[in-house]
Amino acid sequence: MAVPNWLARALARAKVVTVQVLTYDAATTYFLTRNGKSVSTIAAGSVNATATALTAAWNAATAPEFAAITATSATDTVTLTGDTAGVPFTVTSSKSGGAGTIGAATTTIAATGPNHWDDANNWDTGVVPANGDTANVNLDLGSVLYGTNQSGVTLANLNIFSAGFTQNTIGLPKINPAGYTEDEERFLKIGATNCKIDCGSSLVNLNFGSVQNATDCRRIGQSFTGAPALDLQGTNINNTFDNSEGSVGLAYYDGETYVASATRCGPAGSMVGGTGADVATIESLGNTIWSGPLGDFICAGGVSDIRGAQTTGTIEGQPGGRVILRFSGTVDEMTVGCPFDASPDRSPRTSTNTTIEAGGDIYDPNQTITYANKIERGLMVTRLTAA
Repeated sequence: MAVPNWLARALARAKVVTVQVLTYDAATTYFLTRNGKSVSTIAAGSVNATATALTAAWNAATAPEFAAITATSATDTVTLTGDTAGVPFTVTSSKSGGAGTIGAATTTIAATGPNHWDDANNWDTGVVPANGDTANVNLDLGSVLYGTNQSGVTLANLNIFSAGFTQNTIGLPKINPAGYTEDEERFLKIGATNCKIDCGSSLVNLNFGSVQNATDCRRIGQSFTGAPALDLQGTNINNTFDNSEGSVGLAYYDGETYVASATRCGPAGSMVGGTGADVATIESLGNTIWSGPLGDFICAGGVSDIRGAQTTGTIEGQPGGRVILRFSGTVDEMTVGCPFDASPDRSPRTSTNTTIEAGGDIYDPNQTITYANKIERGLMVTRLTAA
């Protein structure tokens, strides 16, 4: 199979969308909508006047989604042109009331440019990566921002790298720099059997869909927004993930999903599992916040902050680690081999089976933990103390 290399060299072209007012009715309200926000007009007098009024309403709108696009009109048609070449946008048209009609928003010129994955000119092979390929993305050459819905493709390997820190990214942030919630696709959606990440980017968004994936994150940067630099999604229960260095989110935002058999966070890494993260075995030697369902959670170092509403799962703390308990509900077992701190949160919680190991300590000044069964002592425990 081919080995396409990212070049980020395609010429930028602005997107153009046209909307035709088909029939006029004074009782009809005509709408143009972007990102859930609309401009409208009613009783303009004719199809031509309606197109003119819609154009004026669009250009007068103060929402940043509208400010990035310039509207013009000719006879019965509104033409919307992106102000920045290469940046796509999505607009819809609609009407309510009366017998008037308006045509669908139609793309007459598609946006493209050096940040579009789906432009063949951005790849040294002259072809967009296809099934079985190994795609190499050097982010030092440029960002991958658009044309990223490649969910019908499964790569053999996806390699993402940079020489050092880079401002270039894969995907889009949750909040557009103009100040609105991003309405374009934010993730590179593509299947990849293997993925290796070794870059200093502050934003890489990957969604592997249902394809079984093994991701080895050797290095990722730090975000400037407070969100993790790497956000992963995928739904295959056999996925695996290893984070050696940098900040990572697994299904970080609400509504996202990441499922896996095993994940590991190394001592130089940090990891956040959102409510949609469901992993059978989690091993953390760095700093981890976990809000998803618990499988087997092993804190082997660093600080592990366990949150969410739990119904099952185990928590094992090993020497060198520290576990903060903020979850509500029940876990099957807690093995306490390092400090367990329940003081930051007063949620009621139950540990069905609890074992104290050497070096273990439970700090629960608010008595939030109910022990369903008696606390067992590990073989190396010779003394228990109580405050």
